[in-house]
Formats: sequence, structure tokens, C-alpha cells
Amino acid sequence: MTFRVGQKVKYVGPLFPNIYGQIVPAPNAKYTVRAAGFHFEDAILLNEIVNTPRQWGDGIYELWMNAKFFHPIVERKSEISFTEGAPLDSERWDNRRQKENAR
Repeated sequence: MTFRVGQKVKYVGPLFPNIYGQIVPAPNAKYTVRAAGFHFEDAILLNEIVNTPRQWGDGIYELWMNAKFFHPIVERKSEISFTEGAPLDSERWDNRRQKENAR
């Protein structure tokens, strides 16, 4: 899955041990993507977890998280029903229920 910077994600992977003193994600925790696919195509960095760069095989870089262990969090921006209309306190949407009551 491709993630974008700023996207909210939930960690759904296993509980990993502390790897060489690096901070790892906690199961079911929510995070924000800080970088995606820079060093590795299917990996992300998280705003809430910042590790010190260190030697990893082919270079020195921060520990990247495998994107397959994360799911996007979908947030509904506003509630609207096509049969009911927008909520009565809504100022951003045409609120037909309120208009009908004013007649």
C-alpha cells in the first residue's frame, strides 16, 4: 500500500522486540506518516517515532517501518444524510431541514 506524508495510520503488526535500542511501533497504536518510500519502496517513517540514524547493512539511516504492518485511518469529515440533510447546526452545508421549519 502506498502512504502519503501526513496520513494517519494504525499499526496492525506484531509486537517487535527493542531492536538495537530503536523505538518500534506498538500494536494498535495510531501514528502519522512522516516520510514514505525514500530508502525502501514499501517503508515509512512516523512523526511519533524518531530514531537516531545508525548503520543498517548498506548505509547509515533511521530505522524504517515496513508499510505492510500499517492500515490507513479513514476519518469522516462531516456527517450528511441524503434523506435527512446536514446536521441542524451545520453552517457549511445547505440545511434543508432548517429551511423547511422556517416556512
